[in-house]
Amino acid sequence: GEDCYYKIWDEYGNSVFTSEKCTHPVTSLSWKSDGNLLAVSFYSTIILCNQYGTVLSIDYVDCGSICNLCWSPDGTQVAAACANGRLMVSTLIERSVSQHDFHGTIISRKTMVVKDLLNETKENLDFPERIVHAAMKHNHLIVTTRTQCFVYQISNLNTPQIINLKDVHVFMIVLTKKFFAIFSTSNVNIYTFDCKLVSSPKWPSMQCDAIQKSHVSMSDHMLAVRDQLNDKSIHVFEIVPLNALPGIKHGFPVTDVQLMTTKSPDKRYLALIDSSMNIFIVHVGHKDGVGTYKLGSMFHSMCWNDQTESLAALQYTNLIVWYDPLLLLNDQILVRKSLEKSDLRYAP
Repeated sequence: GEDCYYKIWDEYGNSVFTSEKCTHPVTSLSWKSDGNLLAVSFYSTIILCNQYGTVLSIDYVDCGSICNLCWSPDGTQVAAACANGRLMVSTLIERSVSQHDFHGTIISRKTMVVKDLLNETKENLDFPERIVHAAMKHNHLIVTTRTQCFVYQISNLNTPQIINLKDVHVFMIVLTKKFFAIFSTSNVNIYTFDCKLVSSPKWPSMQCDAIQKSHVSMSDHMLAVRDQLNDKSIHVFEIVPLNALPGIKHGFPVTDVQLMTTKSPDKRYLALIDSSMNIFIVHVGHKDGVGTYKLGSMFHSMCWNDQTESLAALQYTNLIVWYDPLLLLNDQILVRKSLEKSDLRYAP
């Protein structure tokens, strides 16, 4: 504010970040709809930060004081009202995606460069409209513009398959080995990589613009999404055929949701982290919390292994891997013997 600082607090009022003193009083700031990015402005300057306050970009513009900032609905542009009477619109670039030896970077509004780091080759992909989102996983690259979705095989970037989008505001793309999901304003559409629509799940109080990446998870068989109004509730769906499974009700707000990725549709398990930083394994399909098992405390992020069904989680500076977390369902002592702990402060 007027003291030339900008500060960030979490939802419980705890201080997360205090900036260094700016050269002029802060005149405006605006959060991206999913809460992952923050735009801050003062005299002739716009700063882009992540949710923890880390500065990602600083731009100097000759426009005087910036009176107001506003994000576009898809979160890829920022409009600024300037004291000299000008309206300035900026587009986020240098966004990148990667998988194994391939790395893609959006270098301009309509151009993306994909590099093969192993063979030291690169290819420019030009699009007819502004690039909104991109995702790369499971040997596929998905790029959305305002009206179209381009589906590439990484091994062949010359002939994409194209989907015409009905909703121009795309907020997120999620990929699995079999499917990919496009989250737009009022729809979630799940496609095969042949661009065939297989299902469109819906749930009460559906607000896709407010969904964070940690609040949604998809496997080859199921989709799990934390409710946007009730942060203690998780909606779960079978993808094919589309079927709403019993929802998960937790005792504390859920901050992270991860479905176990497995080839077997019978193994329906989900890991979650709540606001108390406790991690749980949930047997999907049980009602009233039956089938919920506590795995540990003081964790802030996690990830399933696609191949081995093991679970990795971060506990401050420690990386903990459970080789078979489902042992928790039968023997809590045995599951403690199946984990490996590494202190990342001393990692080579």
